[in-house]
Formats: sequence, structure tokens, C-alpha cells
Amino acid sequence: MNDFIPSGNGTDTNLNISNDGFYPDLTVDELRNRTGLGSEFKDARIIALAVDAMIEINTTIMSWRQSLNPAYSQLASIPCAAYGDEPEKVHLYKTALCARIRAVVLETTRDYDSTRDGHNKADQLEAVSGTWFRQSAEAIARLTDRNRATIELI
Repeated sequence: MNDFIPSGNGTDTNLNISNDGFYPDLTVDELRNRTGLGSEFKDARIIALAVDAMIEINTTIMSWRQSLNPAYSQLASIPCAAYGDEPEKVHLYKTALCARIRAVVLETTRDYDSTRDGHNKADQLEAVSGTWFRQSAEAIARLTDRNRATIELI
């Protein structure tokens, strides 16, 4: 007799993560697919990270939103190119959101290891999280039609 023991967090991962009405909602499934976050992260943690990222990004681009024509009741109603079934502005918003979530996950889920290898791994993760934060910032800049610049300190 073979037994099957399911793994994962055993919850409905198609849970909706509500945004503020102007910006798009996300589902946990969509977020996992876009970030590569697996079942080792519980739905509740994913939802909390998403809400934190929504608040941060929505606050960051608040002045841009306030400068828009009031006729645009949702981000998806702003005229722009579409890629597949998704307007460019919606795609960029979701990219900014998911990249920020991935960066925060990388920064906050390090294992404690005080060996030299542990420090090297932490340094590598920090560089990777910086890449995700930069991707989020680039998506926000493109979403809000801001000029982008990359500046590296030497």
C-alpha cells in the first residue's frame, strides 16, 4: 500500500489580496508565480508582505496619482500599451510590488550563521535583494513616466 502525504501549506492559494481600489488586487497564486516564493512561506506571511508593499508603493507614487486626470478611476483605465491581456501600467505596478516583496523576503529570511561561509552567503543575499529593490524602483519610474538614472558610488 502506498500512502500519499501532501506537502505545502494546505490552504487555498487563490486568496485575493485587496488593494485600495485604484491599484490592482493580486492573488496569492499570482504573487507566488511572479516572485518564485514557494510553499515554505505561509499564505498569511505572503499577504502581510503584499499589504506592506502596497502601502509603501502607493505612498511613494501618491503625488503621481494625484496629478492624473480624475476621470481615471483605476490604474487599468489609464491609456497605455497592452501586453497580452494586461495594460502596461498594471504590469509595471505588479512588477514593482512583487520585486519589492521578493527583496524584503531576501532581507528578512536569512538564517543565523556566524561562520565565514554564513557571512559570505549573507553578503550575496544582500546584493541579490538590492537587485530586486532596483527592479522595483525601475518599474515605479517607468510607471510614473519619470526619467531613470543609475548612479553607482565608487
